[in-house]
Amino acid sequence: MKEVQFADVTGGYERFDALKKNLEGIFEKVRAMKKYKIDITYYENKFEEFKREFKLQDDFLQNSKMPFKEMQAEYEKFTLTECNKKLEALTNEFEENVTPLYNVYLLFGNIEDLMDQHSDDIDEIISKTKKLIDQINGISTHNKIEITQLIEKAYKVIYKALKYEEIYNKHDILEFLQRKNLSTNRESLGRVIRSDINRQLQKGTLSRKDIDDELIEHIEEGLGYDYLSPEFLNQLSENSLTDEHQVVYARKEEAVDEFEDEVSTFNKDKRWAIETYVERKHNVRNMKLGRVGIRGKLLALLMTPVIASTAGYYIGKNMSDRIDEYATTTRVVDLNKEVVVGEPTVVYDEKPTTYVATITIYQPWKKNPSGVGYIRNATAYEYMVPENIDEDYHVSIDDIQGNLREKYKFNEPKDVLSPEDSITDTVVYLTETYQNKQDSRKSKKFIIPGAVIGGVLGIGALVALYFLQIVNLSELMSEIEKLSNRIDRGKGDVDQSKETIEKLKARAKEILENKKKIEEKYGIQLEEVNVEVPEYRHMRQ
Repeated sequence: MKEVQFADVTGGYERFDALKKNLEGIFEKVRAMKKYKIDITYYENKFEEFKREFKLQDDFLQNSKMPFKEMQAEYEKFTLTECNKKLEALTNEFEENVTPLYNVYLLFGNIEDLMDQHSDDIDEIISKTKKLIDQINGISTHNKIEITQLIEKAYKVIYKALKYEEIYNKHDILEFLQRKNLSTNRESLGRVIRSDINRQLQKGTLSRKDIDDELIEHIEEGLGYDYLSPEFLNQLSENSLTDEHQVVYARKEEAVDEFEDEVSTFNKDKRWAIETYVERKHNVRNMKLGRVGIRGKLLALLMTPVIASTAGYYIGKNMSDRIDEYATTTRVVDLNKEVVVGEPTVVYDEKPTTYVATITIYQPWKKNPSGVGYIRNATAYEYMVPENIDEDYHVSIDDIQGNLREKYKFNEPKDVLSPEDSITDTVVYLTETYQNKQDSRKSKKFIIPGAVIGGVLGIGALVALYFLQIVNLSELMSEIEKLSNRIDRGKGDVDQSKETIEKLKARAKEILENKKKIEEKYGIQLEEVNVEVPEYRHMRQ
């Protein structure tokens, strides 16, 4: 006989077990809030009902198994699976309703702990209190859970936070409530505020004269936060949160003292840094001036030959300026054509020169008897200058007859004749030297010798000073090197001072930011502080 196969329903059991444990865990969280008498009977009863239903289904499945696998799977679908879906829906509904409550519980507990510990983080308390107000306002009134005491406790914490922020001269929570302007907030907080005012009136920490008639009327009706002024709320805070006020006041004084000490220390450091910077700059400047002085001394010594040479130059120039030199010209003239041949030579000479002339007569070119090239005969004559000639006198071809004295004869050979060379004509050349008295200048004959002699004497003096140990050039060079090294170190010190000053600028910014934080945190106005760091160019001793 074939063995009957039954469907595996393990998945259904595991799902139910997981849902059951999850819901039980949520119940445990809620029970942590039991002192606020949160009633979740509705959901606990529904949970027990699901467990009983599941057990009935389980018992039935255990005692009435289907003979075929397919039928068993279908039956599981309509039993365990459907049962689990209903339990999951109940869990989701419960979580949706209880999560906001648990968040309220966690929030006001955290806020209360912060205030009980006299927390100085007022911004965190304000931020979490605003979240608590939003969380309360978001709770559904039809969630089948009794939460009266929990909400009352939450409003008590909100009211305490209202008074706690007054210690810091802040009204953020009060302004947040006023902007929302919800009747539930006004009524719930009104009850808490009325209770606190009545308690303070009974204790004597608050008197009737502190409350005007209109406010008393509103108290009797159920005072809402919208009838509170920051001044009256601050008075309530001082009366009921005495310890907190003292602690925060002490912290505020400590913060102000620390800030003032910080400013004082900063100003001392600033003065020291500026004085050090200016002193170091001054030292570097003085060392540079010292180095310039030594370099000047060294340069003066090394310039001794130059100075002496310059002195010799001016002495020679002074001597030369006493002498006048005249332009003396020597030139060659072709008397046949009466043209100057080549460039005349002009020299200046202090000695007066009379007119001097040499006449050279060249015979026509003829064949060289040796058979190679051409040759011509020439005779050089000294010109006998007439007496009483004027300064512009020059020999013409007509003047040479009878005034020549033969000096020497010579032959001039040439390989090839040029077109200008004549084989028929005699050529007469005049070489004359004459002086122009109108063209004169001061002599320079002693300038160069004077400069050279001065330079030699200067070098001799420098060598004498060195060997007599009157001047030690190596010591001067060494001193310059030492000063250069000290200047480099001094520049490094100046750069270090600049870094310190830049850090002071960053500290100044932090001090101003800290001042703003203290003012915002404690709601006070500190005196203005001067932590400005001047620019380098404005720093003076």
